[in-house]
Amino acid sequence: MRLIFGLFFTLFVTTIQSQTIQKFYDYNWIETLPANARFYAEIKKTDSGWHRSDYFLHEQNTIQMDGTYTDSSCKVANGVFYFFHPNKIIKYTGRYVNGKKQGLWLSYHNNRLMRDSTYYESGKQVGISLSWHPNGFLSDSNNVTNGIRTELSWFDDGYISSAGRYNSENKEIGKWQYFYRSGKLSSLETYDENGIILDKKYFDVNGNSMDTTNHDRVAEFPGGLKAWQKYLENKLYFPSQYKISNSDKAVVVIEFAVNEDGSIENVNVTTPFYEAFNSIAVDVIKKSPKWKPAFLHNRNVKYYHRQSVAFTQIEE
Repeated sequence: MRLIFGLFFTLFVTTIQSQTIQKFYDYNWIETLPANARFYAEIKKTDSGWHRSDYFLHEQNTIQMDGTYTDSSCKVANGVFYFFHPNKIIKYTGRYVNGKKQGLWLSYHNNRLMRDSTYYESGKQVGISLSWHPNGFLSDSNNVTNGIRTELSWFDDGYISSAGRYNSENKEIGKWQYFYRSGKLSSLETYDENGIILDKKYFDVNGNSMDTTNHDRVAEFPGGLKAWQKYLENKLYFPSQYKISNSDKAVVVIEFAVNEDGSIENVNVTTPFYEAFNSIAVDVIKKSPKWKPAFLHNRNVKYYHRQSVAFTQIEE
């Protein structure tokens, strides 16, 4: 039996009252018609402001965000907010005061492990902030003092990755050290107070000085973007048991990491559809050939990529 479904999820079709606003968004969070929606927002007037709840529109229509704003256009957040992964795990939570983060904000990976802990005053980070990799290893530690942020970062196996300072505009200043996973120095760089590089020295894995020509790049699929698109087109297929009644395609959004050796890891659905589509998209990306890894500060680095995966329905 073929399951027929539409992109308009009737669970949320209600009568719009004078103090309630309903909005629909596509997978890029651009307001759209209900038939093309992947997110739904319901905004209600309350005594404390305009309470907004956003939902993922998929099989279970789970909540994506919950919080309160001072205005009906939802520009000024005010109060405690909760954001969620598609699997219902809290993504991050904290409090806004008149549109600015205030107090402790916590974030989590979709496996429930802590991702980040940061304290804010009037929207600016203060004190020590800690972040963790999805496997639980510490990712970075930074401390803000008088507008200067000192940072240490680590690879996901616990080895040091970098150390240095940022100015108030988030630009590198002073001496920065970058390391290979082995712990040996890959690059020693010096910046002025405005973030302009003054000097750099590169080292190979044995500690020998080498050419400082900049070869920085993002991760790339073998053959480039067109080859990646062709790979997806050749591997993806529309589940035969489904038929969309009011659209010709379905989109699932995936985030994944390209490791230092070019392999794919941490493949997660960030905008889900029906589970059959989610599983196909995740499986195709997991089976991708190795990429050319990203390169920064004279060493390969992990690179995070967001990919919208479109399933096109072919009319019989």
